[in-house]
Amino acid sequence: MSHSFRALMPKRLARSGRRRAAVLSLVPAVVLLCVPAGAQARDTAHLLPSPAGCSLSKGPWNCIAECESGGDWRKNTGNAFYGGLQFRQSTWKQYGGLAYAPRADLATRKEQIAVAERVRRTQGWSAWPYCAKRYGLGKRDRALSGLTHWKGVRRDVGAEAVTPDGAVTPGW
Repeated sequence: MSHSFRALMPKRLARSGRRRAAVLSLVPAVVLLCVPAGAQARDTAHLLPSPAGCSLSKGPWNCIAECESGGDWRKNTGNAFYGGLQFRQSTWKQYGGLAYAPRADLATRKEQIAVAERVRRTQGWSAWPYCAKRYGLGKRDRALSGLTHWKGVRRDVGAEAVTPDGAVTPGW
């Protein structure tokens, strides 16, 4: 054992029979110090969720659904959240979803989006806090909040528009 390494260990460990345990517990730290930082990042990059995991060109609601339910618009796992956008039943009812179906998972994608647009108008993207933040949707809301019409925005955003009465129009 080198003198410098011995200086790192408390004296009682150096003299005790636990020296081997102390040395072995330091091995992972020494190995990590020897591996280049870039290699460590590359090896773990696949474990981190990609913020660009969903292209907003597919539309923000598809990204929210991908994040919330794996893109399954019929999702009902018994956790009190339903559909692709994972509505609570009370939210579904409050925002007019019962006009389409008894629960969100029984409604079509377009019907769920129509209700989601109503929710977004009053709560913003914060109704889907993790997923909206993941895709930067709160920033987009602030950027578009001053607009009084959506005609020119539809082409740029790449989603579907929902009119004030809840109808979904292609091209948004």
